[in-house]
Amino acid sequence: MAATPPSANVRMPFTSSERRHGIRSFLVFAVFNALCFEIVGGRILYLFARQIGASAVQIGIVASLLPFAGVVLFGVAPFVRRFGPRRILLVGWSSRTLVACGLLTLPTIVQRYGSSCATHSLIVIMAVFYLCRTLGLASWLPLVQGVVPPRVRGKFIGKQMIIVSLSVIFVSVLTAIYLIGATDLSPFLGIFSFGILCGAISISVLFRIPSVEGTDEPILDDFWGKTLLPLRDREYRNFLLFAVSLQLVAAGLPPFMVLFLKESLHLPSSGVVFFTAVESFGALLSLLWWGPAIDRHGSKPFMGLALLGWGAILVLWAVMPSDPWARFTLVPFAAMAGGAFSAGLITANSRLNMNLIPWEQNASYAAASQMCTGLAAGISPLIGGLIVRSMEGRVFHCGPVALDNYRVFFVYSFLMLSLPIVLRTRINEHRVESMRTVMRRYLLLPLSRWAHERME
Repeated sequence: MAATPPSANVRMPFTSSERRHGIRSFLVFAVFNALCFEIVGGRILYLFARQIGASAVQIGIVASLLPFAGVVLFGVAPFVRRFGPRRILLVGWSSRTLVACGLLTLPTIVQRYGSSCATHSLIVIMAVFYLCRTLGLASWLPLVQGVVPPRVRGKFIGKQMIIVSLSVIFVSVLTAIYLIGATDLSPFLGIFSFGILCGAISISVLFRIPSVEGTDEPILDDFWGKTLLPLRDREYRNFLLFAVSLQLVAAGLPPFMVLFLKESLHLPSSGVVFFTAVESFGALLSLLWWGPAIDRHGSKPFMGLALLGWGAILVLWAVMPSDPWARFTLVPFAAMAGGAFSAGLITANSRLNMNLIPWEQNASYAAASQMCTGLAAGISPLIGGLIVRSMEGRVFHCGPVALDNYRVFFVYSFLMLSLPIVLRTRINEHRVESMRTVMRRYLLLPLSRWAHERME
C-alpha cells in the first residue's frame, strides 16, 4: 500500500468541540464572503467595467489582477507562520473591504473626467483590492487545514461550495431584478454598497473561528529553503503542474463569457447576471454528490470526469447559435452543466491540494500553490483579451458553424484543456480508485440498468 500522506498522521491542534464550532463559523463566513466577492470581484464587476467604457483587453487586465496579486504570497508566508493565519487573514480582509469603497466613486469620475479616467481608476482600485485579498489567500488554507480533519475535507469543501452557490444564486437573482431596465451606472452603487456591507459582516465572523497560533521562529529564518521546499517535493510539483495548466484554461473564461452572452447572444445585463444564478444552481445540485463521493473514492478520478464534461461544454459554447431558441434552451443547459462540472473540479482539486500539503510547512506550500496558479491565471485572461480583440469583426465558417471572436476563444480553450487532462495522470494520490472504476460505478451501470428497465 502507498504511504499515507503527511497531513493524515498529524494531530489536529483543536478538540472535537472546537473543530465543530470552527467549521460552523467557516460556513457562515463563506456566505458573506461569497456575497461580497461575487459583487465586488465577480461577473457583476465585468458588467460594470463594460458599462463605464472598458475595452475587452482592459477587462482582461482587470480579470488578471486577481491571480497576478499572488506573486507576493512568498513574502507573506513567513508572516503567516510567525503571527498565525487568522491574524493575517483579518488584516487582509479588513483592508480589502476598505479599498472596495473606492468603487463607489467611479460614477462621479465618469461624469467629471470621462470613461478613460474611470477605467484606469477601476484598474488601480482592483489592483490594491486584490493585493489586500492576497493576505487572506496566504492564510486561508493553513487555517482550514488546522480546523478541518483530513477525513471530512471533501465533505466540508462540498458544504462550503453549496453555501457559496446559494449565496451567488441569491445575489445574482437580486441583482438581475435590480438591473432590469438599467441604462446608467446608478444601480451599481446600491449593488456595490451591499457587497461592501457583506464584506464587513464576514470580518466579524472571522473572530469566531479558532485561531491557529504562530511560531516563535524568526520571520526570515531559512526563508529561501522554506520557500523552495514545495518545488523540491516531486509529488507536489506534479500537482502544481496540473493546477497551473488548469488555470491557463479556467481563469480566462468568466470575463469573456460575460461579454459573449452580452455581445454575441445579445442578452441584457439582467440576463447575464441571471446566467450566473443558473450556473450556481447547477453547481448546487451536483455538490450534494461531489463531496461525499470524492471523500469515498479519491479526488483524481473525479478531476478526470469533470475535465471531460467541461470539454464537452466548451464545444457546446463554440457552436452555440445566436437565435432566441438557443438563448432559452441551450444557454441554461450549458450554464447548469458547466456549473456542475466546475463544482466537481474545484472540490476535487481543493481536497487533493489540502491533503498533499504537510502540516508543518503548510504556509510555504499554500503560498507556492497560490503563486504558481496565480501567475497562470493572470496570463489566461490577457491571452483571452488578445484573441478576442484580434479576431473582432472576423467570422470563420466551419461547415454550418460560424465562429466569431468569442467562439474562436472557446475553441482555443477546448484545445488547451488537453494539458490538464494529460498532466492529471502524473499526480500520485494515495488510496484512490481509477477513473474507469468510478465511471463504471456512477455512469455505465446506472445507464445499463435504465436501458434494461426501458426494454422490459
